[in-house]
Amino acid sequence: MANGAGSDGAGGDRAVGERAGGGRAGSGKAGGDQAEHDPLGLGKPVEAVPCPHCGAPTTVLIGRALETSGCTHFAEGAVFAFGAGAAGKYYAEEKGWPWLTAVGVLVGVLILAVTIWVIRDANRTAARARVAVDRTRAKGVAATHYCGACREASAPGAPAPS
Repeated sequence: MANGAGSDGAGGDRAVGERAGGGRAGSGKAGGDQAEHDPLGLGKPVEAVPCPHCGAPTTVLIGRALETSGCTHFAEGAVFAFGAGAAGKYYAEEKGWPWLTAVGVLVGVLILAVTIWVIRDANRTAARARVAVDRTRAKGVAATHYCGACREASAPGAPAPS
């Protein structure tokens, strides 16, 4: 072939879609189909599922709604707050502007306050999702999605309980 399409470069012809490793693209060999190597689908975009209760355009998977990462958020916030305070002190000494120390401390305190607010909000959302899942299980439905708009858990394809 003139343009090399379908050729393995060593003189032998290969069918379009085959790889040098010997398998077809997506066959699971040497990095093939993602579904075979990624059973949780973490690398795939999640398709939007509307809420059957209120019609909100998107819902969240129950596992994502129930997860809380307070320790991670606190560690991140503490690092940023310390960095803001240290930067304020450093530049106050470097530039001769002592008020920058106060600004750095103030920014650090604000960062910590927002961090605590984020952690509390995540915990509240997880608690609401747990209550919604329990309510849905009591109705006999295995919930898979959570809607933050109406605070209800649902299973796509299942009829909305009345």
